[in-house]
Amino acid sequence: MKKIIVVFIFAIILFCFSCKINSPTAGVTEVPIISSATLTVTTMLTIVSSETPTITASVTVIVSDTLTKTDTYTVINTETTSYTDTVTNTATITNTYTITASDTYTNTPTNTFTDTITNTYTSTFTITPTITCTPPPYVSQWGSVGSGDMQFGFPLGVAVDSDKNVYVVDENYNRIQKFSSIGTFLTKWGTGGSGDGQFNQPYGVAVDNDGNVEVIDTTNNRVQKFTNIGVYLLKWTGSFNSPRGIAADNKGNVFVEDYSNCLIKKYDIVGVYATQWGGYGSGNGNLKYPYGIAADNNGNIFVADTSNNRIIKYSDTGTYILKWGSSGSDPGQFNDPHGVAIDSSGYVFVADTNNYRIQKFTNDGVYVTQWGGYGTGDGKFSGPDGIAVDSSGYIYVSDPYNHRIQKFGP
Repeated sequence: MKKIIVVFIFAIILFCFSCKINSPTAGVTEVPIISSATLTVTTMLTIVSSETPTITASVTVIVSDTLTKTDTYTVINTETTSYTDTVTNTATITNTYTITASDTYTNTPTNTFTDTITNTYTSTFTITPTITCTPPPYVSQWGSVGSGDMQFGFPLGVAVDSDKNVYVVDENYNRIQKFSSIGTFLTKWGTGGSGDGQFNQPYGVAVDNDGNVEVIDTTNNRVQKFTNIGVYLLKWTGSFNSPRGIAADNKGNVFVEDYSNCLIKKYDIVGVYATQWGGYGSGNGNLKYPYGIAADNNGNIFVADTSNNRIIKYSDTGTYILKWGSSGSDPGQFNDPHGVAIDSSGYVFVADTNNYRIQKFTNDGVYVTQWGGYGTGDGKFSGPDGIAVDSSGYIYVSDPYNHRIQKFGP
């Protein structure tokens, strides 16, 4: 029994000694093991992308003006202006941070990226200059239906000389009548036929630098030349097919519209052929049955391209320069234009026959004004045809169906 008690006590002592060996050492702090980790921080910034460009332009447009024969205008048709503005955009930034067990993360990332963008704005302004002036006033008229002096069967072509005398083609009575600038009858010549000094449906008339008178003898397909009192001088044919208009420039050249051949033919003052141009068509420089023709002081030739409802400007050798007009009744449009005349300042007057009006343009075709309208009253027309301007700017228009000539002020 005593032996068993000794063994039990020894076992207790041995157990206590073993527990002391495995206890912590005095003064030593326990350290927890923490593994490192990766933390991703994403900061989202708002993108500023709006812009409001400010565009300022100053454009001067001619709205209205009162023209005189000495005025000079520079027409600006287009203007291109460029504008720039600066736009600031704020980008979106993503930042990644790695934090270990001993780190303290206190930094808040704020990164702003500014980028400057230059935008160019191009604004094109199309400026249509409108040059307006008061139409010329009605002055007077003369004529009536009949075969007597100062009467007309069907007045067509009109021309004026340097003394402001007015020559009128009276088609139905195959004659030329001459008047003073106030409509006083002066003389007449011509009868029906094909002999020298006779006519078969004459149409156009012109006065050259020498004061002589050239007449288109349409159905006889020739040009006849007379003194200013009607003495026959000469004639020429030029393979014409129903010629219509005629014009003389300040260099002694004569230009004939060969209507059915759709050509302009140029001659010297005695009828020697020089050149021709045109040809049937609607392209630049082509013609469809031209009626009226005129020359300015600079040697430019203006043709009423009747079936194309336009005016074409050429050099005196036939080089195409420009055109204007289209079919219609708006300002600058035409309905069967016939007569053309140029004043001393270069303005172009067109008898817009089936719109019953006269239109005025600058030398380059910018519309200026118009007057007329259908009727029998003063300043009204029924198929205006021939037109001429004297050195003082007075305008003479043949009004065939009303059997008269009307005069308008400058």
